[in-house]
Amino acid sequence: MVMVHGRLLSSLVFIVLSVSGFAGTAVAQTRSGPVTIKAARIRVPFPKTWLSAEPNAYLPQSVHWYHPAGARIVITATPKKTGDTLATWTARIKGIAASRKITLDPPKSAQALGAEAMRITGRTRTHQVEFFFFFHKNQLVLVNFTCEAKSISACVVASEYERVIDGLEAL
Repeated sequence: MVMVHGRLLSSLVFIVLSVSGFAGTAVAQTRSGPVTIKAARIRVPFPKTWLSAEPNAYLPQSVHWYHPAGARIVITATPKKTGDTLATWTARIKGIAASRKITLDPPKSAQALGAEAMRITGRTRTHQVEFFFFFHKNQLVLVNFTCEAKSISACVVASEYERVIDGLEAL
């Protein structure tokens, strides 16, 4: 169980930190309207100026966007396992972050779709990172935002990411 989650989280962190490793704009598209993550039964507002890279070959239960300014949003859903809590996922994220040299701020409690959520922000030398996660319909929903900027205030698309988080809707 821990191995599966560890691989999922490692893959997610690798994907979002590999801004230059994107598969290419040939498969990217812009679109209007919300995107549905069927596994978690949630609707996500599509950030209008972002490009979609769906389907995500690394994480098939996810949606994945990137912005030409050097930012990514990956939202993935995975079935909740016995023993999964916000605390256990916080510990997993801290472990992966340490191995990837991501400096994390203390976790902050939040709300998403009427449930308790956790928000962990961090940074590398060149990127700002945020992990936002919660449980919904027996699924762990993990939102990861990465922006190529020295500070979150220097990230030109941070407000668009916040609109995505604020606009999550249960189906």
